[in-house]
Amino acid sequence: MTKTMEALRKFAMKMPDAEEGVACKGTVIEQVTAKINKKAFLYLGNVGGQGSGMLKLKDSVPEAVKLTATHPNEVKAGLGGWTKVHGDTGGGPLVEVYLLLDEALISRQQ
Repeated sequence: MTKTMEALRKFAMKMPDAEEGVACKGTVIEQVTAKINKKAFLYLGNVGGQGSGMLKLKDSVPEAVKLTATHPNEVKAGLGGWTKVHGDTGGGPLVEVYLLLDEALISRQQ
């Protein structure tokens, strides 16, 4: 897991009631998951040897779309509120990804 993905995992696990799990255990697509109220909001893995993650958004999808426009190789807003993050995003978009993750966490607690 890259430094960026590990930082996102640690950030997510600081939230009250956050639980860590594993999706697709023992397969090449194995991913660490973060859940609140039994609902996954974050998946982290190593696709193609590079860190990758997906977070479930609700209200901040428009911000994720803007981030996709400014950092297309690192962030991609997708269908149903799922936003993908690739590799080590570095200083620029990482701060914004944290804000998106924060919104994902809040929406899972409701």
